[in-house]
Amino acid sequence: INPDFQPTVFGSKQPIVADNIALAYGERVILDQVDVTIASTSRVVLVGANGTGKSTLLKILAGELKPDSGQVYRAPGVVVGHLDQEQETLSLRGTLYAVYAEGLTGDFEQLKTELLSTGLFVWDELNRPVAGLSVGQRRKLQLARLLALRANLLLLDEPTNHISLDVLEEFESALLAFPGPIVAVSHDRRFIERFADEIWEVDEGALRKYAGGWV
Repeated sequence: INPDFQPTVFGSKQPIVADNIALAYGERVILDQVDVTIASTSRVVLVGANGTGKSTLLKILAGELKPDSGQVYRAPGVVVGHLDQEQETLSLRGTLYAVYAEGLTGDFEQLKTELLSTGLFVWDELNRPVAGLSVGQRRKLQLARLLALRANLLLLDEPTNHISLDVLEEFESALLAFPGPIVAVSHDRRFIERFADEIWEVDEGALRKYAGGWV
């Protein structure tokens, strides 16, 4: 992977601030008055048991889910790159190339060259239907689009899942080189120990924050 994340300049030292975020499904409280501040240099890993609301919080910060109450403020110039765990934001209609190119600027030759330069796919795969790709191949397509979007703030949900070891090593190198803030959900202890400057634990609707890495 070419680690060519080129974030634009933020209009603030706090790219995202979320105040009093609350969300419930029926009587089940997922998030209860959660406050979040993502700084321009944040390296945060969200931890917690399955179903506690980690992915939900990430979707709210990405602007893909509206909370029941509370506000999310994004500084001007913030370009969010969201890698969702369930691949819900990845279109299954069309070819691999067509889904990659959706919403991107450039002609076929330019975008094709950029996609192939990531090293994630080869020419013969570009016309394969996305619906027929494996989970791992779709994950690679998500990574390719993440690179192409030139995001300056990354929200990653279980980024090490469904990735082969060789791709994982290149992706981790790209993340280490990324100059913008990263918030990631992960159960991967190696990833947590390598990347986290802060740990945020989601439990029973509350968010507990621990500075200095793994607790």
